[in-house]
Amino acid sequence: MKSLICARTILILALGLSASGCVYLAADRDGSFFPSTRDILNAKGKYLIPPTLGVWILMFGSVTPYIGPVVFYPPGFAIHYTEAYVVAPAYDIALMPYDLCRRPEYLERCRLREEKWRAEMIVRENLDAALDDGRYLSPSNTVYHRALSGRLANAAHDSLTTGQVDRIMSAIRRDETLLIDMCGVASQIAMGEDGREWFLRKAIELRNDGRGKDADIVAAAICRSRKLSDDQYEMLVVAGFSVAMVDSSKRDRDSYNKRLAEKAAAAEARRKKKEEHQARVRAIEENSRRKREEEKRRKEEARKRVEALKPFVEALFSDDAAVFRSALQHVDDDPWLWTMWSDAIKHDTYLRKVRHEYLVSLLEIAEREPSKGKWLKKAILGQKELGEGLAIKYYAAAVSARDEEMIKILLRNRALPDCILRLAYANPDLAFIRYAAAMSRNFPWPRNGEAKKEFAVKARELIRAKKRGDIDETSLNESLDSLMKEMLPAEMPANWRSCIPQR
Repeated sequence: MKSLICARTILILALGLSASGCVYLAADRDGSFFPSTRDILNAKGKYLIPPTLGVWILMFGSVTPYIGPVVFYPPGFAIHYTEAYVVAPAYDIALMPYDLCRRPEYLERCRLREEKWRAEMIVRENLDAALDDGRYLSPSNTVYHRALSGRLANAAHDSLTTGQVDRIMSAIRRDETLLIDMCGVASQIAMGEDGREWFLRKAIELRNDGRGKDADIVAAAICRSRKLSDDQYEMLVVAGFSVAMVDSSKRDRDSYNKRLAEKAAAAEARRKKKEEHQARVRAIEENSRRKREEEKRRKEEARKRVEALKPFVEALFSDDAAVFRSALQHVDDDPWLWTMWSDAIKHDTYLRKVRHEYLVSLLEIAEREPSKGKWLKKAILGQKELGEGLAIKYYAAAVSARDEEMIKILLRNRALPDCILRLAYANPDLAFIRYAAAMSRNFPWPRNGEAKKEFAVKARELIRAKKRGDIDETSLNESLDSLMKEMLPAEMPANWRSCIPQR
């Protein structure tokens, strides 16, 4: 087994050395320094076979199982780097006199390559600057001339401006020897109709003169344009140019025009959509402006109305009865006056109170027009200055009419005697008012709140039973009354009046 492996190793090494022949030693001696060394260090993709003996040994180690990497990798790497950094540099140094002899040619090639790169870069990045340089449009200057020619041949049909096209066309017409090399400009959309006609005539002339190859080059440049008409295509076909080329150009032109139409339609749709959006925005802004102006106008009118009615409101707090009576004469002038009277009676800025006789007069006015004076009447009935007699009178009327809202207002009025309040605390007909008072946060339940929770659960169950239809209104009131007699204090709490909800 060992002898077989050794034989294989010797055979492969011999074949590798003979096949490779140290190919890096055969590097092109073009005048550059150390070409063989560079070939070894940059051999990837340059040679179809390994360039050094060391690489052959490494390859053999990679295909030999088990012991291959251990046995062959170390000598393979050693031999490869010896060839790369010792043998090849020594060989290049030995041949350096020959490299020096060819050095001028190499430097000239480098200069031409650099000049070509710079010329192409200027044409690609700043065509106007290139056109300002006379070398680019000079047939005798090969590097710059070819750079511009290649740029025109590969340029997209819409990459040149009208000014650039006109300058190139002028140069071609001055010196028609530029026609073949610069005919790529004929494909530009920026070219005018007369320019395309000129190129078309020149292509036909070239074909008629027997210069078919040059004519085909010019015709192909013309067909790359997207602006040729059907008549111009027909002229090319009649002149003998390729029908397939003409048909392909027609299809490209039609496809381009279709895309242009679609883009134009899309742009028009976007423009209309934008205009509609702007119109909507302007309409919204105008509407908002009108609303603001209308609101401002209404506020100003309201302010003026309030200012005009203020003296009649201030008359409520006047000590002069004549002033008050004169204010009553304006009771029908403005509906706002009723609202301002009710607000002033309930919440005066300076905590002033309206005199009893004034309240009586206003109450009479409010009762003459119930719908209009509803809120004024409520405000008056809540005032302590109404007096005990009137408070008892209106409370009895509210109980008789079962008007819970008026009952609440009068129960909270301190003009109503406590004896009537205690009767209301136990009155079965006022079950819901008593329930609402018991559920208020002011009601004096025990500190732990368990009794209130139990009461709330039982009361809500009774209300749900009423909603389900299990009991009627009368039964609900009786049940709530029984529950409150069971769970609430028998005696009315001292603060019960403040527990009664206002609404």
